[in-house]
Amino acid sequence: LASLSGYNTRWAKIVLPRIVSAANPAQHVPLQEFTENLKDILKYLVSIGVSNDKIIFITPPPLQETAWEKECLLKGSALNRLNSVAGQYAQACVQAAGQSGVDVLDLWTLMQKDGQVTHMLAKP
Repeated sequence: LASLSGYNTRWAKIVLPRIVSAANPAQHVPLQEFTENLKDILKYLVSIGVSNDKIIFITPPPLQETAWEKECLLKGSALNRLNSVAGQYAQACVQAAGQSGVDVLDLWTLMQKDGQVTHMLAKP
């Protein structure tokens, strides 16, 4: 998040326990709540003087299900995420950006195009 920009180790030490919990609570956020959260984050940024042209929404990237399933199996669980679901969240992010008048980088779509990942990573 842009609001963490410029944080140093002093600030990181303070916020780290709030960001990373030893209990590792469930990370799932329902799609509707995800969309509302994006809009609320945007409203807050605008309320503190950040203009829309300085805000970019970035979609979740695609999920390589085969690799993720191997990780899940190593931890004793079944596949617990799907690329199609990541795509629903990416689409919600794109729609929220469009409705809010901010730019969006659709990683989910771009990274699935043949050769795109290589081109994206090769640019300076």
